[in-house]
This record gives sequence, structure tokens and C-alpha cells, in this order.
Amino acid sequence: MSLLPSKTKNPKETANNDIAIFKDLKTGNKQKIGDFIWSYLDRVYAITFLATTSHDIAEILTIQIFQQAFDGLNSMNIKDLNSTAWEWLSEYIVNACKFYHSENSGEVLSDEEDIEAFNEDLTTMDWETTIILGASRMKKCLATLSEEQQKVYLLRHKLELGYNDIAGVLNFSNEKAISLLYRARVQIVKCLGKG
Repeated sequence: MSLLPSKTKNPKETANNDIAIFKDLKTGNKQKIGDFIWSYLDRVYAITFLATTSHDIAEILTIQIFQQAFDGLNSMNIKDLNSTAWEWLSEYIVNACKFYHSENSGEVLSDEEDIEAFNEDLTTMDWETTIILGASRMKKCLATLSEEQQKVYLLRHKLELGYNDIAGVLNFSNEKAISLLYRARVQIVKCLGKG
């Protein structure tokens, strides 16, 4: 028996909520569209920033992702839907990041601000770990990772992307994304073990 409550919701309850969300979005309910955007805006922006390392480009991509997603609603049949709202939206995020990388391959754009901005609020990441060990220890351990490892770790554990999606967002091979995540996890476990 787990000491902590389950992080996941009842899948049937989640599916019913997502169907209601899609119905509201398809009807063009401006309030529901606004609520949907605000509930996912930070996550979408964080992923696009990690993919591009440019605030300006991340903002443009974020806007494009929501526009493309809402345009795609017209052709969506809710009865055939077999994904959550986040899974649906993350497909648009990954596709936008892949397109960005294909158009800008070899070109590295970077702002002066680094990945530290996303390590500031760890309350939503690995909540079991942060409850038991504390956010400050997690932050210290994340700082020991390389920039690539930090990006992969944050995309997986804070922004909840799958391995294939991480690879697409960062323009890595699946093997590289999995390898970086594995090494990041090992390093964090070692760091947390030192206290």
C-alpha cells in the first residue's frame, strides 16, 4: 500500500472530462477556450522554450500551436477520440518543434537566460520525491546535470512528455533522449543519496 495518495485520476473520469472539454472547444465557447489556453499555456511555452532556447521563438510557436490545434478541431470526430486533452495538444507541440528544427537545422538561437528558470518551481515535478526530500535538494541535484540532461529530465518529469515526444521536441534520436534521461536519473539518485 502506498504511503502517498495516487497522483493519477480515474481514467474513466478523465476521459469523460476530456470529452466535455472537446465538445466545449468545438462549439466555440470563448470562455472554455480561454480556460483551456490558460490551463496549458505555461506547459506549452516551457516545452517550446526548451526546444528553441529563445523566448521570442517560443512565444511565436506557442501561439501557432494553439491556433493549429483549434483549427484541427473542425475535422475532429469526438466519438473517435482516444486521447486525453494533453495528449491531443502535445501532438501539435511536437509537430511544431519538429518543423522548427527542420527549418532551422544547424542554427542555434539562445537567450541569455538559461534553463535555471524552469528549476525555480519544482512543486509540480516528481511530487512524491519533492514531498519526501524537499524541493531545495531536487533543485541542487538538477543543477549538477548537463543542460541536455536537464532539458530531457524536465520534459519527462515536470512537463510529462513521452520519450518519442521528447526526442521530437529536442531534435534528438529516441536513443539519445532515452540515454540522456537514464544518465540524468542515475545522477540525481546519486546526488540525492549524498544528502
